[in-house]
Amino acid sequence: MATHRVLIGILYTDEQEFKQCLASIQVQVNVTIDHFVISGRKNLEAHDQLYERFNESADEFGWFLKMDADMVFRTPTALDTMLGYFHKNPELDHLMVDVFDWPSQMLIPGQQLYSNRVRWTGNRGGAASVVDYHGIYPGKSIRIPAKPAPLTDHMPNPSPFQAFAYGVHKGVKAIQPKEPNKEFDRALLHWTILNRIYVAYKHQSDIRRLYALVGANLVFRSQTPELFVDYKSEELCEFFSKEVLQTSGDALEREAETWENQTYNNIRWLLRFESA
Repeated sequence: MATHRVLIGILYTDEQEFKQCLASIQVQVNVTIDHFVISGRKNLEAHDQLYERFNESADEFGWFLKMDADMVFRTPTALDTMLGYFHKNPELDHLMVDVFDWPSQMLIPGQQLYSNRVRWTGNRGGAASVVDYHGIYPGKSIRIPAKPAPLTDHMPNPSPFQAFAYGVHKGVKAIQPKEPNKEFDRALLHWTILNRIYVAYKHQSDIRRLYALVGANLVFRSQTPELFVDYKSEELCEFFSKEVLQTSGDALEREAETWENQTYNNIRWLLRFESA
């Protein structure tokens, strides 16, 4: 039956885990899956296209899963476990399961599965940095922040630029530049992720985590941080290749020392959050 099928929409912008992502989808058991890939689009445009496809497919599929190309299911039963919540809760329309974020080594929100009752009307007029906008649905929403989460790994093997862009992305979300109605709790989440990236670097000195922190610092220092909303632009990629990759490891370490003094760093963030 069509109502037992899952349509997975994958957003792809050169993530290094893309093949792992596809392979982890192909081995899922006890579920019938179709998938499509959206690539070569800017962030908001890609999300608009994703949700438009979901809207158009409501008669063909029972559920819709949004999956970034840097997400990898941990087990062949991951999707079946998520669907179990819908089977037990007929009124459930939206499920978010926290994922394990490799850069920060923490559980973060989240992989989202929707019933075919959900409809998306677009992000027009919303905050520029919020492209993953909410759908409209009659039923319930559940978030799973602990066991059985994580069912999915996020960015388990990022490329150097991918890690840098992640830091830029988190930096933008942590200060919400030019947004008239800033959301402190949302900003705090992304600031916490950045701090945990630094803690993870201190325990597991992978240079890609330094690249992420450099990306966030770039946003914080900029007079026009709103320009970084397109955090995977060609200009930013060129900057990374010419400037960041050419920087010595010692210089990157000094750049990351900003994160060592937690009190100073929190003040730096709060001032930037208020002024950006």
